[in-house]
Amino acid sequence: MTYLEKLTLYLRLHDRNIFVDGTHLHREILMHMSQLHTFIFYISTEIEINDSINRLSDNDIQQTFTNIGYHRIACAVNYY
Repeated sequence: MTYLEKLTLYLRLHDRNIFVDGTHLHREILMHMSQLHTFIFYISTEIEINDSINRLSDNDIQQTFTNIGYHRIACAVNYY
């Protein structure tokens, strides 16, 4: 898959203990695809959160993408 130029990813995760953020995506997927020009993704993560866990904001997660050079990001975090 090193010559893949466009990737669309729809990912729904349940029972995880962390969010998938820009750092994780970059290290585990994107840095292995040097020819990738377009990456469109929708990631939904459901986490059971207790009061002792630091709650991340939309901006916290967006910042992990902008810190590594991705600027067209939209993020929504909802806590139920």
